Amino acid sequence: MELIKPDINIDFVGMRFKAIVMSLVLIAAGLVSLAWHGGLNLGVDFAGGTLVQVRFQQATNADQIRTALSDMGLGNAAIQQVGSGAD
Repeated sequence: MELIKPDINIDFVGMRFKAIVMSLVLIAAGLVSLAWHGGLNLGVDFAGGTLVQVRFQQATNADQIRTALSDMGLGNAAIQQVGSGAD
């Protein structure tokens, strides 16, 4: 069983200009998409900061946590609720 026949002849050098144009079109589309969507969405790994995941025994909501952190002077913390209120 031969996947590539020995007598096959593909002119890769002759197709280089088509490949260059296709690559430039894809790069331009990626840059336009990046600009259109407002840039990169950097997570804590690249933007800096600390990630803390907390599990509560009783159900709570993100507004209660925001209020408590704001009272402690941490009002610029990003709070995300995942799962149910106790997770």
